[in-house]
Amino acid sequence: MEILIPTHPKDYNKLPYVVSSCANIKSNWALNTYVVSPTEIPADIKSRIIGDIKYLLDDEVIPNFDRSKIPYRPNWIFQQLIKLTQEVTGPEYLCVDSDLIFNRPISFYEDNKRLFLLGQDQNHQPYFNWQEKFAGLGKVYGHSFINEVMLFDRELLSTFFREIGINNMAEAREKIVSYINKDAYPSEFEFFGSVVEKRFPERYNKRHAKTVQLGRTVAQYGENAFSQNDIENAIRFYRDKDVDWFTLHTWS
Repeated sequence: MEILIPTHPKDYNKLPYVVSSCANIKSNWALNTYVVSPTEIPADIKSRIIGDIKYLLDDEVIPNFDRSKIPYRPNWIFQQLIKLTQEVTGPEYLCVDSDLIFNRPISFYEDNKRLFLLGQDQNHQPYFNWQEKFAGLGKVYGHSFINEVMLFDRELLSTFFREIGINNMAEAREKIVSYINKDAYPSEFEFFGSVVEKRFPERYNKRHAKTVQLGRTVAQYGENAFSQNDIENAIRFYRDKDVDWFTLHTWS
């Protein structure tokens, strides 16, 4: 398993804490970590990130892709394409949002299976509209798969793509985009969870995570809505709480 952390400038100052908290992920081997960003991570932030991190730009992960093809929220959708169709990591990779801080040791395996950790139920109809159009999936499970972290398996996803006539990830990106409009657009986590539930249900277990979501707006607090002091105070506050992780969302 490798770790993939796609990020955005509004979350850059959280990265040292996000990466450090990944030490809580239980694994039997060393975890390679990839941080993917639209611009270079500032040097002062990189200097505070501990570990042998591989830094990549969005366009290095998916080169030569014309974002103007994406008809709705292109930057947000492009980050989803990175999470779903990237091929820079190995086939098994844990996708971690760049505003998530793990609060205690946590595993993404249970009973010799991978594990979906479920969060807040999000019954957002455009996600299911898109899934139905793209792959005939619709809503396949009684609770949303959307969360801030998910363990992906590219081999399962590639198998499913081949079954619906898609031969590689470049083709997948083109087809994904072709079905997007303002009333139908993907959630990468909802989609992958739905693929597994429909086609490979024996490969993953599911359980609910214990999480806390904190949020601030750029309009009220500025681009770095959570200061270094804010983040460190939150880490201290939740350290002895019954919480798997907490998130520090910065909303535009």
